[in-house]
Amino acid sequence: MAMEKEALTHKIEDDLAARNRNWDEIDSHLASSEAHGLNSRLPLIVHRDRLEGGTSNRYSLISGRLYLIVCGYKVNPTKYLGMIGGDSAGLGLLEIYKGSAASVTVDGFDIVVNAQYTTLVSIFQVS
Repeated sequence: MAMEKEALTHKIEDDLAARNRNWDEIDSHLASSEAHGLNSRLPLIVHRDRLEGGTSNRYSLISGRLYLIVCGYKVNPTKYLGMIGGDSAGLGLLEIYKGSAASVTVDGFDIVVNAQYTTLVSIFQVS
């Protein structure tokens, strides 16, 4: 996708017209990628949060979906990594990596993250 660039030698009207053509090309490209289903393959961030040490938070998830949960912070970027999935009976949790700074528990269709230290929580829907 070639983009038109502004220049000091152009008239302002010509640069604005070029910018509009660039936006038209971007819109066309996005529409094309959506038509091919490319955007549907990207994980969707469903929750993003910052927990202070000694706090916890509850997150509600939808049954029949698959989620990836990542907890971490600057000093230790991966304090917790897990997969969450389930059906109408409830959610299940597969712990891939479990550090001591954050813990995750399942309660019906909710998950609870307990942070020992300041922790960033990201939950991605992958299917």
